[in-house]
Amino acid sequence: IYQCDWSSDVCSSDLIPQLDQTVSLGIPAALSGEQIRQAQDVFRCACIHDPVLYGRFNRTELRLEDYQTQAVEKSLLDLSETGRAMIVLGTGGGKTQIAFEIAAAELGRATKLEDAKVVFIVNNNMILSEAGDKFVERFNDEFSKSHAHGGKRDISGNVIFTTPGSILGENRLEETLGNKKQVFLIFDEVHHVVANQPDAIIRRAEAYAKEHGVELKILGMTATETRPDLRNVLAYFNNHISFEQSAADLTARGFLAPFRYHARDSWLYPDGKAPRVILPGDDLAAERRQLLNSDAAFEHVEAALDAHVRDREDKRTLIVAPSVALAGDFCSYVSRNPDYAGAVVRLTAEDRLADPERFRDTYEAWR
Repeated sequence: IYQCDWSSDVCSSDLIPQLDQTVSLGIPAALSGEQIRQAQDVFRCACIHDPVLYGRFNRTELRLEDYQTQAVEKSLLDLSETGRAMIVLGTGGGKTQIAFEIAAAELGRATKLEDAKVVFIVNNNMILSEAGDKFVERFNDEFSKSHAHGGKRDISGNVIFTTPGSILGENRLEETLGNKKQVFLIFDEVHHVVANQPDAIIRRAEAYAKEHGVELKILGMTATETRPDLRNVLAYFNNHISFEQSAADLTARGFLAPFRYHARDSWLYPDGKAPRVILPGDDLAAERRQLLNSDAAFEHVEAALDAHVRDREDKRTLIVAPSVALAGDFCSYVSRNPDYAGAVVRLTAEDRLADPERFRDTYEAWR
């Protein structure tokens, strides 16, 4: 049930709408200027759980939201001026779709399509496969795509989807740049760019482009540019972020569903004094890793799960694990509890590859 208060002076709604309860909206009777956008945000927030009224549930055609259009425009401006652009956007904000629009604009600048190449780079086969599918949905036959990951070595497409290791192997990077007038590199999860392979891609591409007169542009995308080791990601992008929008901002505007985030390692620091930096090789990191993979950690997560679902009519919960092995270990652990036996569903990249149809059906049942 939706209840509108047209006498309100400002646009407002319940912070987190609850299922099967009245959702209150405050909307001034006369709207103008910025209030129109605010009213749209309020409506999205109010019906975020409603599969009928919330248009993004069932939308079939692509339509960029206002913030996505801003990200495209600001990134293209920076790319034209400096050849570098970086987008920091909360998870679920549509970074991949934004990147495709920018890539299409860059390919569209070429006098001949065969003179240009886009390379989409991330060290994750699942992300690459999903991105490739989204690319086909968006552009159909307008641009060709190819994959150089997961055993594939095809670099013939207008857009190549590849891991850092695959594009670096057998001089594949130089072959990709060869005979091209413009090359556009897109780094997803760009906070990893300081690692050896992504850094090598940039260095080798810059050297080749300089020697052979290739126009090289680079786009980086991430949900956060801050690393635990504090190594500088922004240095690769002129210490400048082209566009930034947090998950909290997108949630407040009704583009993302509200969610509660509970960090699994919070119990390690009950006084809130977590160390600012934990280097991978030091003793603290080894001790922390051992604790996080112990039954004590699982007990903490299960307690948080109990607190989350208690007294909630909708008990669906998503637990994100950093590895397939840890996901399996936790599912086995929590299934010992009679309250959760048979109710825990494991959805990992490994499960999807092993049985895509079962994965899809299981996910749809959970969703």
